Amino acid sequence: MDLKVDLFLEAYNLMGYDSVTPGDVELTFGVQYLLEKSKRAQITFLLANLLEKESHKPVFQPTMIRERGGIKIGLMGLLSRGFPLGGPPEEKGKYYLQDPVKTAKGIAAILKNKGCQAIIALGHMEEEEQKKLAQAVPEIQFIISGHNRSYLFDPLRVKKTQI
Repeated sequence: MDLKVDLFLEAYNLMGYDSVTPGDVELTFGVQYLLEKSKRAQITFLLANLLEKESHKPVFQPTMIRERGGIKIGLMGLLSRGFPLGGPPEEKGKYYLQDPVKTAKGIAAILKNKGCQAIIALGHMEEEEQKKLAQAVPEIQFIISGHNRSYLFDPLRVKKTQI
């Protein structure tokens, strides 16, 4: 398991990724395991709606702001509540997934206030959930899907959001 995760992280580094959003498969290793990996990784683990049950604070960094081509871009990581949180038994009940739409609405407002001209959601969720997110949070211009295994030649469009 360790070698596989390290290989993925090294590949992300070589491809020049700034961030990655852990999904349901990665979370089967456990939140604490991923936290340890995130501390040693050269990329940022973004996940806004995975919260600690006691503090109600995000486990991972929720957002990131980058400037590319003179445009200030805000990124957020979101995970579907439909996926079970895996991991070892001692982690059960320590974490929960907040509704991604509720989370995204709050974060989009914060990113806009920080001057972001574009907002991207790294959405590890089913296609219908991504469409719902795009409908509910029009400030998001792009949703980059991390869960759907099918390749789209043309992005889906929901209002002004491209998925």
